[in-house]
Amino acid sequence: TLRRRMRQGAEPTPEVKKLLSEANEAFVRNDLQVAMDLYLAIVKLDNKNFPAYKTLGEIYKMQGNFNKCSNFWLLAAHLHPWDYEFWRMLAELSVKLGHMRQALYCYSKAIKASHNRDYASIFDRAILYREKAQYKRAAESFQKLRQALPTETKVIRELAMVYVEQNRINDAISMYCNILEDN
Repeated sequence: TLRRRMRQGAEPTPEVKKLLSEANEAFVRNDLQVAMDLYLAIVKLDNKNFPAYKTLGEIYKMQGNFNKCSNFWLLAAHLHPWDYEFWRMLAELSVKLGHMRQALYCYSKAIKASHNRDYASIFDRAILYREKAQYKRAAESFQKLRQALPTETKVIRELAMVYVEQNRINDAISMYCNILEDN
């Protein structure tokens, strides 16, 4: 059936391809209402269509409706879970909107998708953990970053701040002493 084929990531149907082409043309000529209607028709026919969700989000962003943009991008991100840059972009939008739990979730997805190599997402997520007083998680993230980037002063400073929040003053002092000895 069509649903099974779409779930398996099969080629879109000719109808969906035609609608996608029309929607893209409308988007390019800045006929946003027509484009939105077409993209919404596409997701009704093919609820796994990443470009439709992504572009719907883009249209809402252009119109200043960042919450709706965020909602469509969240749907899109789940269809491309390996796209750590997209997860990161959504995390940053979530922070701007004040959706901190969603931001933490998206940063975690970005980190997982990047196989723990998206250091910017690890750093930004750790900052959010610190701001939410989740000091243990913040410290773990900053410690991982410190192992990967031992000379990054922003990481060292943030880790020291978390240690102070945890009343681990001696850990902060010994970290700075070790840095001084190494240099």
